[in-house]
Amino acid sequence: MAAIFGVLGTIVATPMLACAQVAVEYLWSERALKKPAPETAQAAK
Repeated sequence: MAAIFGVLGTIVATPMLACAQVAVEYLWSERALKKPAPETAQAAK
């Protein structure tokens, strides 16, 4: 966006990128926490 719209694009793209990064990190960690244990780990117990 910054390359197309110049300075205004940079001003708009920076917060958008920050929001996207926070969302990806949040969703990634949520998925990792709720992911079921592998089959071999359950069999060892």
